[in-house]
Amino acid sequence: MKYGKRFLCAVLLLALAAQPRLAACEGAGMAPGWEKAPAALSAASWLFPWVRDSQTESDLKEQIRELQQKLEDSENQLALMEEMRFRLTALEEQLGEHMVHSALDPVAAEVIDHYGGAYMNRLTLNVGADQGIENNMAVVAQGGLVGVTCDVRENRCGVLCIINSSCAVAALIQSSRDQGIVRGVADSTGNPLCHMYFLQDSFLPRPGDTAVTSGVGLPLPKGIPIGYILETIQCTDHRDTECLVLEPVVDF
Repeated sequence: MKYGKRFLCAVLLLALAAQPRLAACEGAGMAPGWEKAPAALSAASWLFPWVRDSQTESDLKEQIRELQQKLEDSENQLALMEEMRFRLTALEEQLGEHMVHSALDPVAAEVIDHYGGAYMNRLTLNVGADQGIENNMAVVAQGGLVGVTCDVRENRCGVLCIINSSCAVAALIQSSRDQGIVRGVADSTGNPLCHMYFLQDSFLPRPGDTAVTSGVGLPLPKGIPIGYILETIQCTDHRDTECLVLEPVVDF
């Protein structure tokens, strides 16, 4: 508005400066003011747009602030919707697991902490002994085995995930019933995988076959999907024998 006042003053000064000339024209028989009016209007015409712009500048700034606030509110609402959608998906998955394993009297739990860098090879759940949890219980999600419980406290417990090299689970190939032991590994690129050892020499793997829990050893229910066969390799990390590479069913 500061510039607007200056421009208005300039217009008034131009008008006042034109008055003597306009009075002198009257004696010459000319209509008062018409000789110099076009010049005065021309001089003023380029000033009025600036006056108009200076008057609307504050309005534009206010509109910008309002739109920025609306945008921020919308982004917050979007983040809240995404959080609610994630929560809904998690609850639907829990319901699905309950329906599949209803005979095992499952307990719903949430992850409250995780370890192991980019890939969660150890978790902490918000359930424990007070909810009936014991060590070496199966933890399932997304239709597959996540790992086994450990370090059970009153209201929390740890989970040793199947991609952890310290986790060993007795398994069998669903199509052939061949048995072995599954342990977690990481390939050269750091992807979370599992190896299956101690298979018979006569075993002929088929990529895509599913390895499931065998129910032998740890007190895990039989038949929980663990992973899908990718290939057979020479396992230098375990007695230099052949083993299967499994891609876990659960997306870690």
